[in-house]
Amino acid sequence: MTAPLLAFFLAAILAVGVTPLVRQWARRVPAQPRGEHARTPEAGSETGEVRIEEVIARGERESVPRFGGLAVAVAFYVPTVALWLGDPGANWALARSPRVGLAFLLGGLSALALGARDDLRPLHPLAKLGGQLLIACGVVALGLTMQMLSVPGVGVLSLGHWAMPATVLWLVVVMNAVNLIDGLDGLASGVSLGIVAVLFVVSVLNGQPLGVIVGASLAGALLGFLRHNSHPASIFLGDSGSMFLGFVLAAWSVLAWQKSATGVAVVVLVVVFGLPLGDTLFAVVRRVAAGRKPWEADGGHIHHRLVGGGMSHRAAVYALYGVGVVLTLAAFVMLGLRG
Repeated sequence: MTAPLLAFFLAAILAVGVTPLVRQWARRVPAQPRGEHARTPEAGSETGEVRIEEVIARGERESVPRFGGLAVAVAFYVPTVALWLGDPGANWALARSPRVGLAFLLGGLSALALGARDDLRPLHPLAKLGGQLLIACGVVALGLTMQMLSVPGVGVLSLGHWAMPATVLWLVVVMNAVNLIDGLDGLASGVSLGIVAVLFVVSVLNGQPLGVIVGASLAGALLGFLRHNSHPASIFLGDSGSMFLGFVLAAWSVLAWQKSATGVAVVVLVVVFGLPLGDTLFAVVRRVAAGRKPWEADGGHIHHRLVGGGMSHRAAVYALYGVGVVLTLAAFVMLGLRG
């Protein structure tokens, strides 16, 4: 376990140190502020989700830069790639899965680039969706697919020809789900840590050394980034970060169960991703029921409602962290029962 520990601590140290540098750079980038598009919960736009800071429109908060995903990505990739290239005890993980390793590298960088473009000047939702589909299709073409699904009461189902479209759908849904829940300081990063914990254990149990290194690096990167992203945040994760994070989590979840005899445990995945997936599902239903487009941003997400109901910013984040902890524990219980 030396390699995962090295990856974790190096990623954490890098995230703490690199984030201020990214913040200084981001403040000089002439990005179009999203607050211009959404000042109230009712005034949704098609250009991006409404953050609490933009709803409240506090002057000092409007200067907080986005692009935090660049720091998370650097902190994630540096130890991962360094171990693959320089540690004899770890680089065999890449040797066992070179195409999958390439999928993580190229797919993650592509998601990061797409999100950064959206941070600079908000993309039309359909353009963003098209980019996500291209990324997902590219990853699937490199061989990262869910071949089987474990469904309670039914058993293990072979997806056959549906493996590729099912994987593409999962990647796109999770990328958007993490993006949508990123509305409070530290919320997406903190909630994702619970998902990381479950996928890390699954990777260990299923003998996925590549997944173990991915998990250790991602956990360290998120914890280090939270040093700057917790309320009051000095930098936001941004679409660059939420899209990158969503991609890595989605791709990793497929990898974690890829060679498992039991296939992808649908219930475990739904539970551990329950908070972002649930918020996304209700957002789509809410918007369609109101006669709006499914991608049209609004202020009706669960974090908006908690703050709008009188909770402080910090209390709302901690409440949702609590929900994430409960879902994480439930996922661990399910894993134990399956074992």
